[in-house]
Amino acid sequence: MAVTRKIYVSAVESELGTAREAVAARLRRLGYIPVWHEYSPSDPADCRPLLARKVRRCKAVIQLVGIAYGPEPTLHQQVGGRTSYAQYEALCAREVDQPVWHFLLEASFPRGAQIAQTAEAEQLQITYRRRVETFATSSQPVASPGQLTSAVDDLRSDLVRIRRLTILRRFGALLQRLGFHRFGLNGHSADETSREQS
Repeated sequence: MAVTRKIYVSAVESELGTAREAVAARLRRLGYIPVWHEYSPSDPADCRPLLARKVRRCKAVIQLVGIAYGPEPTLHQQVGGRTSYAQYEALCAREVDQPVWHFLLEASFPRGAQIAQTAEAEQLQITYRRRVETFATSSQPVASPGQLTSAVDDLRSDLVRIRRLTILRRFGALLQRLGFHRFGLNGHSADETSREQS
């Protein structure tokens, strides 16, 4: 009964690629497999179905939230408001009740290349950061690479709990498929056991 150890690490590559690699390295040391999507010219015009498949094969999402909005589907493909791919990754996980942890990287955190984006994209990301800040139990500010590493380490007990719950659910589903939910411990059906005890 293999349980996946995959954790999706969401970030805007141009800004936080190095930070994501640091998170990935820490996850590997803890025994987990970091996953993310590397964008390329061969990608489809709308990557959301591809991202959804990758995210839902994982057990949880760690999202690094910076100041960059990042790539997005073309505007005519977006219904109900603009959402970048990075934002969509977290949204997709929440839709299927996967745990999502948001690390809000502060201005002091080292970044990659200079971020070039429109004023509209900048405002969209500011709005997203403000919304994420309201998730009190799943978001925290991070000011330095050292704090980021410590924040990942602090997730260890949560990650173990998620794996245990997954094992219990799969074991319960297996017992149901085998029909054990119909029987008591003495081998009789649940109804028979109830009559014997009355």
